[in-house]
Amino acid sequence: MSAETLSENNMHDEGMKVRREVLGSEYVDNATSHADDMTVEFQRFMTGYCWGEIWTDERLDRAQHSLIVLGITAALGKTREFEAHSRGALRNGLTPDQLTAVIRQVAVYAGVPAAVSMLPSVRAAIAAHERVIKAEGKDVTRTTPQKTEILLAGVSVSPDELSQLTVDTIGPRADPSDGQPVESGRRISDDGRTRVGVWECTPGRFPVARDGSHSFMYILSGNATVRGSRGDIHELRPGAVLVEPDGWSGEWEIRETIRKVYVITRTNPF
Repeated sequence: MSAETLSENNMHDEGMKVRREVLGSEYVDNATSHADDMTVEFQRFMTGYCWGEIWTDERLDRAQHSLIVLGITAALGKTREFEAHSRGALRNGLTPDQLTAVIRQVAVYAGVPAAVSMLPSVRAAIAAHERVIKAEGKDVTRTTPQKTEILLAGVSVSPDELSQLTVDTIGPRADPSDGQPVESGRRISDDGRTRVGVWECTPGRFPVARDGSHSFMYILSGNATVRGSRGDIHELRPGAVLVEPDGWSGEWEIRETIRKVYVITRTNPF
């Protein structure tokens, strides 16, 4: 065995050790057990290079490595990887408050949609982390109240605050296919291109079509099903995220009054 091969084996072994310590053995076993002829070499490369060389670079500690990965995966919209590394970040010593701080900074540098879409992943990671701590018999009581915040139009607000925000009645929808849905809303900001606000609607069914705009939304409360004209179906519950791209059309069926925070970006100014 050559010295180079020995070095690669050592790097792989050390990488696997770090990978398990950060992501957890269950996650790693699931990833490696599904490796086939096409991906087995890629798994070895990732373990040896990513985890055995990059993550073992002691110029950054584990928590600093985690912060970098969280920022990049959030900006790229990789929710699965973001959640896995959020759990790893908590193992590496970051606190739930620090994960919230990451989300706020992502909102500034990568945009509100990127940040808001990561909120369910943060919640899931914190909940899983606390279950592990509780199972170990440790105290999970937090010394300060935890409040997930997002940045909208330069103002930091929490989902709880948005849920309680007073909205103005807009009126009954003019196009219901079932029921008598009534809309309410509150605009937070509007620069002529991007509009941010809170929207609420009572039960009913109605068509929606995006023509000249992209809509991103985060569901604060309620229960609904959205069916796209191309067969896509979305179940909306608190914490759900929905994107309606320009050209999308479909039908909303609201069973329990829905409230959402939205970001609408037009291809032409409002």
